[in-house]
Amino acid sequence: MNLYLIKLILIISFFTSFCFSNEKNVTIQLSWFDQFQFAGYYMAKEKGFYKDAGLKVDIKPFKFGIDIPSEVSKGNFDFAVGRETLILEKANKKEIVALYALFQASPLILISTKESGINEITDFKDKKIMTTIDDANEVSIKSMLTSQKIDLKHLKFIKHTHNLNDLLNKNTDVISAYISKAPYHLQKINIKYNTFVPKDYGFDMYSDLLYTSESKIKNDLETVRRFKEASLRGWEYAYSHINEATDLILKKYNTQNLTKDELIFEAKELKKLSYYQDKKLGNLDLNKLRRIYDLYNIMGLIKNQIDIKSFILLENNFQTFLKDTFTNLYKYLKSPYAYFFIFIFFLLILLIFYKQIEVHKTAKKLLSKEKELLRVNKELKNLSEKDHLTKLHNRRYFELIAKEYLSLAKRENKDMAILLIDIDNFKKVNDTHGHAVGDITLISMAQIMRPFKNLCQVTNSNKCYTSK
Repeated sequence: MNLYLIKLILIISFFTSFCFSNEKNVTIQLSWFDQFQFAGYYMAKEKGFYKDAGLKVDIKPFKFGIDIPSEVSKGNFDFAVGRETLILEKANKKEIVALYALFQASPLILISTKESGINEITDFKDKKIMTTIDDANEVSIKSMLTSQKIDLKHLKFIKHTHNLNDLLNKNTDVISAYISKAPYHLQKINIKYNTFVPKDYGFDMYSDLLYTSESKIKNDLETVRRFKEASLRGWEYAYSHINEATDLILKKYNTQNLTKDELIFEAKELKKLSYYQDKKLGNLDLNKLRRIYDLYNIMGLIKNQIDIKSFILLENNFQTFLKDTFTNLYKYLKSPYAYFFIFIFFLLILLIFYKQIEVHKTAKKLLSKEKELLRVNKELKNLSEKDHLTKLHNRRYFELIAKEYLSLAKRENKDMAILLIDIDNFKKVNDTHGHAVGDITLISMAQIMRPFKNLCQVTNSNKCYTSK
């Protein structure tokens, strides 16, 4: 669809939506107490981004004891923020839909002190781990542990007190925390610590998903779309103006009595996660969600099978614009301006068809160029030097660097050895336990190989190469 048509439809939607209606009241329920984790929503409200979208937003503070997904599903909250465990809620028949994922990798980590001697995940056996129920259920944490051959039955999970002193006072050996919070306090009191970060083990799961109810999308998709876009605009502003955002929190949202240094530390860490691997802000990839869902399924946590597509909002923009336009026309027929607007609308339609004839040839050229660009991008992607799953260098990289090593060996008259390692019976793993377990196996293999500083690559045939 050409740009001219999109602009016209947007203009129509704008007039039908804003000229004949007042600000709509909506609510968003936060998942934790006030901090920079929610700065984008604060800024969207304070800078007038929600107002520009025709919305009057009530930001609900966090309280213990509220089943937030249930309240959203019932329509008691319009929007809320949640973790990757929302997939479990969806499987438990909660009628919720995710709109975007703010964090492209989860901020949830495990921490031990250096003094404890727990320096590797393999040291966790028979140790006490303080987590919340949600923390313990997060597939990023469970997958990280199981990938290191830790039997969860050998861990002693204890209830989280949300007090870091329990780690310092040895009431627990390991504690779950956000990478944007606990490390700041430990550094401030000069405590040496170890962090165990799921994304470092290949489990870069989503977190802080904005979600709403299925009924909200069915009955008021226009408001859902406006809220989503205004919220992302708020986050873009917050990350671009961290000092201003922290000052606002200190002035109006500082229920936890946080310091500015603490908020700035949190902001910088969360910004890294929001733009992790240079992803677009709010990116929500269906394939990645399928991988998360499969991991939950393998671990036996999915009670009812679902189509993961039903968990996210998928839109056809052109059809959506047309549908909203005619819906709004019908809604505002009783307005004194309605018939005038209808007349203008049909004039615009005639203009659209006339313009379409003029731009037809240009559109065909653009489509051809777009196809060529997609083809080139696909080729570039295939030339990537690292395997997306294991993060190890791939065969192409191996072939390139092997030539350099061989030349160097000849020039310096040194020996050179190449070792090829194959995973025996790997097909049986996939056939018996599924590809999700196969992925965990490959990641575990990669972790074993990672300490070798020389070249390593996992191929589609499940072989590794090293050179020395």
